[in-house]
Amino acid sequence: MQQIKHIRIREQGAQQRTFHAFELFGTFMLGIMAHELKPVMPTAVGVLPERRWTNPKGVTNQTKNVMLVRDTHLLFAALGALQLLAKKADVWDEGIEQLFKDNTAIVTEQDDNRRKREELLEQLVRVVAKVEVIQFGFAKTEESVARVEGAMTHYKQVQQERYDQMLASADMLKNKSIEQDLSIAAFQEDFRAAVDREARADLTEKRKQTEAELEVQLVKRSIEKLRWEEEQKTITLRGEEERKKDEYSTQKHHERVAFETAQKKAADLELLSQQEESNLRQQQQKHKDEKELLELRLKSDERRAEIGLQEAVERAKIEEEGKIKAARENEDVNTRMMQAEQAEKRAQMLAAIQATAEVASDWVHTVFSSATNLALLIGSIVTCLGGIYLVREMAILLREQLNKRLGRPSLVRMTNRRGTMQQVGIGLLRLLRLRPPHGAEFNDVVLHPRLRQQVMRLADATSSAKKRRMPLQHAMFYGPPGTGKTMVAQRFAEYSGLEYAIMSGGDVAPLEEQAVTELHKLFRWVHRSSRGVLLFIDEADAFLASRKNTGMSETMRNALTTMLYHTGTPSSQFMLVIATNRPHDLDSAILDRLDESVEFGLPDIDARKGMVQLYYDKYIAKPLRLPTVSAATTMLRKPPREA
Repeated sequence: MQQIKHIRIREQGAQQRTFHAFELFGTFMLGIMAHELKPVMPTAVGVLPERRWTNPKGVTNQTKNVMLVRDTHLLFAALGALQLLAKKADVWDEGIEQLFKDNTAIVTEQDDNRRKREELLEQLVRVVAKVEVIQFGFAKTEESVARVEGAMTHYKQVQQERYDQMLASADMLKNKSIEQDLSIAAFQEDFRAAVDREARADLTEKRKQTEAELEVQLVKRSIEKLRWEEEQKTITLRGEEERKKDEYSTQKHHERVAFETAQKKAADLELLSQQEESNLRQQQQKHKDEKELLELRLKSDERRAEIGLQEAVERAKIEEEGKIKAARENEDVNTRMMQAEQAEKRAQMLAAIQATAEVASDWVHTVFSSATNLALLIGSIVTCLGGIYLVREMAILLREQLNKRLGRPSLVRMTNRRGTMQQVGIGLLRLLRLRPPHGAEFNDVVLHPRLRQQVMRLADATSSAKKRRMPLQHAMFYGPPGTGKTMVAQRFAEYSGLEYAIMSGGDVAPLEEQAVTELHKLFRWVHRSSRGVLLFIDEADAFLASRKNTGMSETMRNALTTMLYHTGTPSSQFMLVIATNRPHDLDSAILDRLDESVEFGLPDIDARKGMVQLYYDKYIAKPLRLPTVSAATTMLRKPPREA
């Protein structure tokens, strides 16, 4: 994902296509520059040693070290990043859904708590109002009771006074009974009026108490309403503050990202300019060094050729003079020897002719003198001719049956395809350590460290792709003859777990009209393999040459088209490896199908020492039971023991 985030995608017009891109709405294209992609994702960029194309004016151009973008690498990297983002999006969706559920539960709980608080406040307000009304009624009742008690006390005093008066003046009371009855009736009326007034006062108090409760409830409700409005305002203000805070933080984040992007862009531009300058300097220095080396090599070759020519002329002159001098000195002796040899040869030839004629005449006379001998002669001749014809036909039939049994096309010169029992036997030998284990295929191969690293990287990638049943990459091995391309291809196939089939490009041209049929048969044979096949084509430029060559025959064009047909679709069944020492002669369509190119240069001094040591240990030291070069070197490096 980090690599994909740093890939720079450019946009330009469809008529100015200069990089690997795809069309967008037919007018603009989105694409990636190969030299910009290489520092970010090195494995997604391949380098071809040379590529040719023709411009609209018909002029052929040539470019060396062309960088190509691998679509499959970018595609699978993008798919991997997309799968990772999809997994993270699933986690985010689950988290957001859980957050929504938690927020809903929290809001529901807050509403329940607010409703409970409102109900509790209403109950408290109701209880407080009731208590206040009861206290007010109780106070009124106490006042009424106190007033009644005062009235009763006053009444008792009045009655006591009246009783005293009644006792004092019994006679007067008796005389005034009618007046007393009247006073008692008046008192009763007054008492009833007082009781009625008290009842009316109680009703008034209750009405006032009810009105007070109603006013208290209205006041409490207005207080709660004001409180709820204040809470809503507080929540709104808090949400507004959080929103402003989020907007501010988002704005700051965008500004920081924009600043970082600008800084990174400036750094990338500076790094790109530095890399371009460095590449230009390296290319100029390389061209200068190559030019100087080529001039020195040309001068050395010219000088060597002049010296060799002078030596050959002098040697030929001396030999001719010696021959002429010897012939002049021994002219008579040579003449006599030649005459004697001619006479002896003539006598021997005449004797041989005479003896042969005598034997032939005796044999003819013996044969034709007897009918039995003549019949035997004719029968022997017929029998010999029939035997020769039968042997020839049986050989042809046997060859056809072997080809049918083995299933190997005539183009394949060498293969390591083995049966199930052979595979089991090899596994048993490796288990018993009588055969080197898997991974030791390159132990006896001497390569330059950089070349070995490149070959092992490609072999590991091929082995991993084979295990995952992914499309295998095609490669090109190019370099001078005798640098180990075929041997590396064989060990490459064994290390990767593939079978290999080796063919030569020079075997296609002699087949003429049968070349296409044999190529189809070859690929059918390749696709029948259960382990996969590495098809190695040696001297590939013999029939995979550029179709722009006017001297190419129609059969070779058909063979090239057949090869392009079978290699046009990526396959996990076979891997194509071509070897050539003239990569610039290959067809452009073949070059487009190649994902890797590996250069096999001449070995340096260390590699040559390694090869000498390897062959000495293998063919001299081990057969003669001598110490190997490495053991002898170790013994020489040990310090001498002290006496």
